[in-house]
Amino acid sequence: MISDVDVSEPAPDRPLRWLLPAVTALCVVAFMTVNAFRARDTVRPASAPVGQLSPRAVTLADTWQQTRDLALAPAVVAVPPSWQVREAQLERSSASTLLALPAAAYKTVTRQASSVTTGLYPADEEALVLLRYRLADDRSAVLVRLPPSDPLRGVEPARYTADSAIVRGVDARILSGRTAVEPTIVLWTEGGRAYQIYSTVLSGTELIQLAERLR
Repeated sequence: MISDVDVSEPAPDRPLRWLLPAVTALCVVAFMTVNAFRARDTVRPASAPVGQLSPRAVTLADTWQQTRDLALAPAVVAVPPSWQVREAQLERSSASTLLALPAAAYKTVTRQASSVTTGLYPADEEALVLLRYRLADDRSAVLVRLPPSDPLRGVEPARYTADSAIVRGVDARILSGRTAVEPTIVLWTEGGRAYQIYSTVLSGTELIQLAERLR
């Protein structure tokens, strides 16, 4: 066998050993770079100024504000007409619980208050009030405010005859004495109080006119 010692045999082709690690490192760097950009885009709306929020963020903020405003707004409730009528009646009642003559209707007045307890009505200074008026024509009349449970306090019905009347828009009674000793009395209930107005010198009609002037 003859061999040529001067000619070397060709070496077989081998892949470069550095190529695979280099490609792997490049892929890792690219993946990390893409993830970093994604994370920055995700947190940008939270760190951006309020005026530069995304349209979705602005919409959610506006919706929350509108909901909060609606929750804080006072509810508007329609009041039934019957309630309005009842409220007006209560206002008139409360305004008329301390009825008295206007100053121009009399010269002098004497007030007498007593504490009484009648039935379930509480004892207080205003439970029984007597106002004795000397009118402008020097005649006298007495106004008595009573508990509604005792409208005939101090009156003996057997000594009177009773007639129906309307006083201040409500049903009333006129008591006329059977003798000249008893005064003429007008009785009615208003504003949670019973009232008597009486006089020995005024007629029933004049007492009703006087009652209409009470305020």
